[in-house]
Amino acid sequence: IKMPGVEQSEFQGRIPTHEVGRNADYFPADSGILIRAGSLMGSNGHLHSNGRRTTARLDVGFKLLPRGVKPKYLISNVAPGTAELVDVKGNEANQRGEAYITLTDPMMLVAFEPHMHAAGVRQCLDAIYGPMVQTLNCAGYNHSWVKAYTYDEDSMPLLPRGTILRVTGYFDTTPANRNVSEPRNWSGFGYRSIDQMLINSSSAIMLTDGQFAEEVEKRRAKLRQGVGEGLGCPTCGLS
Repeated sequence: IKMPGVEQSEFQGRIPTHEVGRNADYFPADSGILIRAGSLMGSNGHLHSNGRRTTARLDVGFKLLPRGVKPKYLISNVAPGTAELVDVKGNEANQRGEAYITLTDPMMLVAFEPHMHAAGVRQCLDAIYGPMVQTLNCAGYNHSWVKAYTYDEDSMPLLPRGTILRVTGYFDTTPANRNVSEPRNWSGFGYRSIDQMLINSSSAIMLTDGQFAEEVEKRRAKLRQGVGEGLGCPTCGLS
């Protein structure tokens, strides 16, 4: 994660994850991902044996900003999730798992992207500020057609320091879930589609306190005009 106070030249980041059927990434006009000249880029392709000789091909492309254009904000990958708590029983619907992280710096959430495996059917992301719980997004999940959901620029959740993010995933290992190859089997964390994951692999902008206050004021002005939504910051909807 890009942290405030870290120079751009020091940034070592991760480009968004792409999966089967996934749509493109869209970032705010004044933001982008920094890829340093001379960087060593690696990929992690999740492939496993299918029992027959198969040829796989992966093409990767990047659309670069014009030379000399320096974005105001850098996009980071934020992936709250769990490996230890993924414990999915066989032949059972409505199984639920949760994971939590606490934000050490203010953040603006750019996109919501559930990441699960074959048994996953739904994922939700909540922001917890003390006694207040706000749902930022909920979406159905199909491992054969993974999607990222980009917020409108006037509705990107503004999350203050100390916010607890809760990821909730729902699993179905019954025959009703056609992605599950063997409904009887227990499964836990792993990289194969028949294993399980519970991650929210989303894009975000990490903000300084000053930048966060600036974005809150901009959001308040928009909301007074009836534009956007007050997702995130508990005070964004105040006049």
